[in-house]
Amino acid sequence: MQTRADPEYPRTATRELVELDGAYSVRWAKQVLQARSLEPEALDLEILALVACMRHVLSSQIHRRFNPSRAATTTQRRLKRLSDAGLVRRFQFHRRDGGGVPMCYAITAVGLELLHVHDRLTALGEGVLDTLSAPLSPAAPVAGDRLLRQARHDAHVTGWVLALEHAVDSAPLTLRGAEESVLSPPSRSTPGGRTTLGPADLTLPADAHRTSS
Repeated sequence: MQTRADPEYPRTATRELVELDGAYSVRWAKQVLQARSLEPEALDLEILALVACMRHVLSSQIHRRFNPSRAATTTQRRLKRLSDAGLVRRFQFHRRDGGGVPMCYAITAVGLELLHVHDRLTALGEGVLDTLSAPLSPAAPVAGDRLLRQARHDAHVTGWVLALEHAVDSAPLTLRGAEESVLSPPSRSTPGGRTTLGPADLTLPADAHRTSS
């Protein structure tokens, strides 16, 4: 993990998110027809866990968190192996001027299953998976499309979370994504069975509005 002494961290992380905001189209990586066998290493599982809980993560964000002292190609090769094994899917956003941002990664059903086999993120279900399939064309405009908006949002959230982690200058923290951060209201017993508390059940006692003179 990068240390606070690195002056380029905020600048680099912010610049790529600004470039992501200008994205107009998405280019999908070539689909893997025959997934390759892969015996995951500990770092592979850590990367998959990050992608699964944050939903969409840029390759540069993964690199800065796990391999900041090594060449970016080291992380890119590892991510390529995970993609070839069918554990993640990847695509790249492009601006109108043709410029691209770092490759974006999302977990697949196979990747999520592998995490569960290794007792990781077992609370996450297939709701974290992207239900949209890749477009038929290798490059297709997706302006205003849900995928573009959601992936851009997720990458921004990931960027801010990792920036906060970097700012506190500590070891990698245990991160919780959207699915794990949901707080469900408690339920109560009613004549018709148990029901979730709603706004109407949260009224204050009548004397709670009195103020002292």
